[in-house]
Amino acid sequence: PRSFQHSLWSLITDHVPGSELPKVCTALGHSLVDMYKDVHIEAEMWYKMWQESHQGNIGSRAETPLQHPRGSFLPDPPAVKELLRAEVKMLLQTLSERAGKEGIDDEELLFRYKPETVDYALGHLNSCQTLCIDSADSDCGSR
Repeated sequence: PRSFQHSLWSLITDHVPGSELPKVCTALGHSLVDMYKDVHIEAEMWYKMWQESHQGNIGSRAETPLQHPRGSFLPDPPAVKELLRAEVKMLLQTLSERAGKEGIDDEELLFRYKPETVDYALGHLNSCQTLCIDSADSDCGSR
């Protein structure tokens, strides 16, 4: 893992005599040095947040307003969720077809996978089909 303990400016201050620092700062430009320090602090903050999100270290972020119960900062967009569901459904259908060719019961095959995942992919699509059928029976479909 990377460490942001030493910024470029901290390395300069470590190796340049204190009496020379104002000259170096003037040569680089005070606004550039200030901007660099701000960017370095922000990079440290983002890196720390990234580490915590990948380690699932939610407890240490209790004071952070960006905390999300599952450890991610933003939920997936609906289009991504639908794409994931469609891909999982396609995978399950392919496995079911292969199982049929090999004489394996497809229900038995589905039991090998996490039920929440199977229900998420197949159950959601079935509920969408039910809604579409229900709306076709009502006046909603004729709008």
